[in-house]
Amino acid sequence: MSRSSSRRLLVTAAAATSVALLASACGKSAAQPSTAPAAAAATHTSAAAPTSAAPSTSSTSPASPAKPAPQYAAGTPLISDGTATVTIAGTPVTFPTTVTEASWSPDGSRIAFVDGSGNVATARPDGSSVVVLVKPDQGSKLSGPSWQGGTVLYTEQNAAGTHFVRQAQAVGQSDHSSSEMSTPASTEKGTWTTVADASNPTSTEARNLFGTSSTLVFQAHSAKGQELWIHHEDSNARGGANSADQFAEGSWPALSADGALAFVGKGGGIEMATAAAMAKAYGTTPPATTLEADAANATHLTWTPDGKQIAYSTPTGIMELAAGQPGAAPTQLSAKLGVVSFLPTATDHIVTLSGTSPTDLVGASVSVSQHRWLTQTGTTPEPAGAGPHGPYAMSVTIIAADDPQTAQKELGWAGLYGPTLLSTGHGTLDPRLTTEIKRVLGTPNTQNPFDGLDTVTLVGAAGAFPANADAAITKLGYKVAHVSTAPKPDAATPTLAPAPIAVVDPADTAALTEAKADGARVMQLSAGKLAASDLTYLKGLDSTWDTTAPQIIAFGDRAFTAATAVPLKRFATPTEALGTTHSDFLAALAMNAMTTNVTIVPSNSPADILLAELSSPQKGYLLYSTSVATVDPTQGISPTLKALLDTRSANIDELDVIDTAAKLPANLATQLGALISGPLGTRALANQTADDAAKAEGASGHEE
Repeated sequence: MSRSSSRRLLVTAAAATSVALLASACGKSAAQPSTAPAAAAATHTSAAAPTSAAPSTSSTSPASPAKPAPQYAAGTPLISDGTATVTIAGTPVTFPTTVTEASWSPDGSRIAFVDGSGNVATARPDGSSVVVLVKPDQGSKLSGPSWQGGTVLYTEQNAAGTHFVRQAQAVGQSDHSSSEMSTPASTEKGTWTTVADASNPTSTEARNLFGTSSTLVFQAHSAKGQELWIHHEDSNARGGANSADQFAEGSWPALSADGALAFVGKGGGIEMATAAAMAKAYGTTPPATTLEADAANATHLTWTPDGKQIAYSTPTGIMELAAGQPGAAPTQLSAKLGVVSFLPTATDHIVTLSGTSPTDLVGASVSVSQHRWLTQTGTTPEPAGAGPHGPYAMSVTIIAADDPQTAQKELGWAGLYGPTLLSTGHGTLDPRLTTEIKRVLGTPNTQNPFDGLDTVTLVGAAGAFPANADAAITKLGYKVAHVSTAPKPDAATPTLAPAPIAVVDPADTAALTEAKADGARVMQLSAGKLAASDLTYLKGLDSTWDTTAPQIIAFGDRAFTAATAVPLKRFATPTEALGTTHSDFLAALAMNAMTTNVTIVPSNSPADILLAELSSPQKGYLLYSTSVATVDPTQGISPTLKALLDTRSANIDELDVIDTAAKLPANLATQLGALISGPLGTRALANQTADDAAKAEGASGHEE
């Protein structure tokens, strides 16, 4: 499949700032009442990529007026039958195209489906905001879209009849806009091969403070018949990619939320393997229970979110089986022919972070630190394997924040890996800072001499910190370092975060001028392709972990096509700037394809913008996905920012709001919740801590 066929038009936010993608994970704390799930505005419909070389222009459509949103309960069935009418909770909903094989996203904010043109697309459950993700190549057929987090998996059958499991970046978090799933299989001779003729993917994904893990099960067509394969991925995995393993014979696999598997067995019945059995399904066939011996040509198996029922399609309607009652007769869920999907239970979070007062920058910075970093109950972890152990800090940076705008420029001088705190005043070091330092670093690590470990870096001019600062920190057993000017670059060492890359068609003079003014590394097309020297540069960055892969911003359709045609593994999906202004460039940086967390701040508050930057550590080894967007308090959320949040709603788990002086509209949280959430609404949290999140998620201890 061509990369250009899988493009996704992105809209731009007029007032947005970006942060590095080296952010820490997020969490939860005591919940406040949920915000009412309001309707998200119908914003943007993707269209086919134009092929003209005309200068890029914005194609953002205005947000539609909000309308009352249906409030469905978890487990609500959605049935699609290839017509333009989708049935949700028994009520018909009309879409602007036919809908086949529709599937709820994990938070219910969008559904994925095959449209009337054979494209894989997503839309809001009310049929608005349709976004085309992938168009089939000539002679190909796309089918079976399902979700793995914010990524849509689907099957492509090419003109020769071969099947491929592919992934489309609906809201993106892996390598390419659309690519064949990486499903290597190890052989007895120790070599690696790609699983051939694969289809019908089903997946579960878990995001927590330590990263993302997923389990993929798919069907492979071999000379022996239909086989089931399993593939596990972990964002913190070390030692290379895991292999896929064939573990059973069967078809139409479906994973439950807790990892149990239902499938059509070799004999045509519906079988089930428990989650415990599936956890051991690498190289061995897990024991399976036959629930229904003759399933009457069952297809499209799926689970209810509570794991108690398994539904499936038949030529006479949609049937349902009790997962815990082998041999029990199935019941008819619907006489309507089609495919069913059940609304999952996940809800998104909106978190407000602040100090004790509008001027309490120290307290607010501590709140941000507690939100991002776990309490260290043992020895400070040293770097190992792929890097730090999740949200456990190895160092702390303190910046003199008497001048927030100067302090913001100094964020790039931060220490090794850990929170950045703010200090104000020149009397004595605020005791909240020493308490927070001790909380995140724990017992000093005296066994590992790693440079920067257990170090508190004080960033600011001479005399910017209280006279007792050094003594207060060393008394705790930690080292102190001072930085008063920007560190000199080491010519022998690559910079951590290279400048963003702007891909531009030289015929688009406005875009070329803007890209140069933005300080980006500009790559100009030649005959519609990138120059050999630019490809060498990109492939060089792609082959090393010594630097952070920069973000690629493409100005216009030809540039986007050229950028996505480059086979890169470490880079995030290129983002298309649909205009040629500085705001378009900033927005493309701020809301990239990997974004799962967005921090909202008032555009006229330098102190809040500084605090928002603290939520994304400037140094580190693990790539996370936090973006910062500003909102003008006098105008509210711009239509373009609404569109950005709306089209990415399935991948955005959390919105943080930092507004220490209460400049933003009082109903902002409700408006934001409407943009990112599904029918279950959002959960509102205040000064949520990572420790509370770990308890809620069951995550504890160091990542091994």
